[in-house]
This record gives sequence, C-alpha cells and structure tokens, in this order.
Amino acid sequence: MGKSAKIILIIIIAVLLLCVSSISIRPIRDRIAWQLETWRTRIYYAITPPEDVVFLPIEVTAAAYATLQAEIFGSSARTPTPFLQPTFISTPVPDISPTPLPAAAAISGVTYQSQHGLWNYCAPATLAMGLSYWGWVGDRTNIGQVVKPVETDKNVMMTELADYVNTETQFKALYRYGGDLTLLKSFVASGFPVVIEKGTFIHETATGRLSWMGHYNLITGYDDNQQTFIVQDAYFAADYPIAYALIEQEWSGFNNIFLVVYPPAEEARVQQVLGVWQDVPASAQIAAQAAYDEISNTVELDQFFAWYNLGSSMQLTGDSRGAAAAFDTAFQLYPSLPPERRPFRVLWYRDEAYQAYYTMARYQQVIDLATATLDTAREPCMEESLYWRGVASRALGDIAAARADLEKSLECHPGYRPSQQVLIQMGNSN
Repeated sequence: MGKSAKIILIIIIAVLLLCVSSISIRPIRDRIAWQLETWRTRIYYAITPPEDVVFLPIEVTAAAYATLQAEIFGSSARTPTPFLQPTFISTPVPDISPTPLPAAAAISGVTYQSQHGLWNYCAPATLAMGLSYWGWVGDRTNIGQVVKPVETDKNVMMTELADYVNTETQFKALYRYGGDLTLLKSFVASGFPVVIEKGTFIHETATGRLSWMGHYNLITGYDDNQQTFIVQDAYFAADYPIAYALIEQEWSGFNNIFLVVYPPAEEARVQQVLGVWQDVPASAQIAAQAAYDEISNTVELDQFFAWYNLGSSMQLTGDSRGAAAAFDTAFQLYPSLPPERRPFRVLWYRDEAYQAYYTMARYQQVIDLATATLDTAREPCMEESLYWRGVASRALGDIAAARADLEKSLECHPGYRPSQQVLIQMGNSN
C-alpha cells in the first residue's frame, strides 16, 4: 500500500472513530434521535393526515346528511336554528356585589419556567409557575413525575393538576367551567394568578404543521387600555401579551375552564372573588347558557366548540341525553370544517363526549369515537381514550379487548386510578 493510500485510510478510520465517539456523547446522540423521530413523524402524518379522521355518531348518506344539516341550521348556515334547549338545575347562589376593578393590574413574583426540552410539558411547567408565586419549592419535573410519568402521554387534564396541588402540596386548588374575562381580571386584581386551558394554532415542533392543540397559560396581569392580558406562556415567553379577544376565542375551545391555586388561609377571599362560580352546578349552568347563546352567533370552528361546550356543560348538570345530542351535532359539523381548521386533538384533552355516550349506553359509539381519536396520533398514548374504549368493550362483553386497552392505558400513565379500579373489578390487581 502506497504512502498516500495509507494516509487516506488513516483519515477514514479517524473520521469513523470520531462519528462513533460523537454518538456516544449524549447531547449529540439525543439530537440525532430527535431528528430521526421528527422525520418518522413527518412521514407518518404525510401518509395518514390526522385531520382526515372523521367520526360520525350515526351513519348517513350524503343526501341524508344534507337534510340533517338543513334541519339543524335552517336555510342559512350563518344563522343556525338551535333545536336543543338545555335543562338547567335551579341552584341558589350567593348574591355578592362586584367590587369595581382597576383599569390595569399585575402580579409579580412568579418564577418563569419553559416547557421546551421535554415532550408535552406545558401543563407541568404552567402549574409550577402558578405554585412558585406562593413560595412552593420545586420545578416542572417534580410535577411531571406525578401527572405525566411517561413522556409520550399526550395530555395532562386540569383535573390532574388540581389533584396534584390538593394531594402533593400544602396548597389548595379548585377549577370551574364557564369563566369570563371579568372573572379573570378579578382574580388578578385580588392577587391570585389563574391557570386557563385554551386551544390555539401552533406550528408543531416535530412536523412544522400549523394545527390546533391544547395549551395552558398562567394569567398574571391585564390592561384595559391595551385590551390585553399578560400571561406566563411556557411555549412562547414570560410576560407574554395576548389580546382580550384572542383569549376569549381560544379559551372557548375548553369551555372556559380555569384553575386557581391558593394557600388554605386564602379560602375566604377566593370564594368571594368566585361569586356565583362558588357553586359547581351553577358554574355548569353558566357555561351551558354561554355555549347555547354562542351557537347562533358563531360559525365554523367556533360553532363546533359551542355545540361541544353545550354537551360538556349539560353532562356536568346531569343531563346526559341532552349532552349526547349536543355532541352528536358537534360531530356532524366536524366534516364541514376546512381540513386545516379541524381540531383533531379535541378528544386528546376533553373526554366529556365519552362520558355522555357511555351513560346513554351507546357503547359502540364510545369505541368508534375512541378509535378515531387514537388513530390521529402516531404514538396514541392517551390513557383517557384507552380507558373509555376499554370500559365500553367490557360493557359489550369483549373482555379481552377491554383488558388490553386498560392495561395499555396504565402503560401510558402508571397509576391511572380509573383503569386500575376496573381491572381490579375484573380480577386483576395490577
């Protein structure tokens, strides 16, 4: 072998050794894994677009569907004629005179935390910020280990955040539906940061696609002159300004749900700010009425959420029959939405439709809806959808399918109590 050939061979070996050693360095190895995962995800969604997955609660022909649309909306798609009137429960609520609010208010003392660097960590990061205001010592990973022990779990619900505060800290938390902008301002003006969950269009990190997804914000300020809230946004930035109108629109994607964290000594002040929202049934009625009012004043995606929120609120008031009818209407609207506007992740975050259909013994439709939801993800790690498909399969006598889904839900979220309880009933103590 000539001298030049030996030199070339040495260079090749050196390069190969460098590549191997580089892969052994964790940051480089993680970056390579991230890139591979990104490309796999992009290829998957290019072949199977999630927005093309459609669930219809009833099988209808095109002609029958057009007739159904006409019956629901009348002659004009912009001025629908509602056919469903919610049945409200009469519940007395305290009559508290509102305190005049300042034109602007801000809360300081929140330690900002980003969600980046970990998968789907918006919820733990946002709750960590809310707790930091009250002197809690910890960070997003402390919360994530409990509410999101498996990285690929697609979502953390508001109920899980409240449970974490109430069981893992010395503080208290409560959540309600049907909040409004004035209530958010009242909490801020009284010195209480508020967590809200909303739906927003964000470019997906893995695919670069612009699509609807759930997101948490911590409200820490507002300014009537600027018509903006100041939020701690784990995805975008600290002290992030968002227009009132945008908050109002995005918040409706989650039935205006909000969560307040506070020390037990502040219980009386929190209840005073809550006013009529103190009473859980009353808050559900407020949310139901708001959704019903929006049905005739909205179109497209906003109208879809108005019907979905009506179903959610009616389920909360105990009217499962009316809730199922409202969900039916929302899902019948879904195919008419432009594909790029379809919120295919809605059942990733909100399981009220499962509850309504299951209560009405529409078990096969629970299974079909859960299957459609799971089909929208390359890694369908959604313990709620797996749980509901499992219990619906059990109700239909398919014990093997039920057990498989319930066990899979525990892989997505070890310790998930609903699945554990059903498996115990089925004779499995795992």
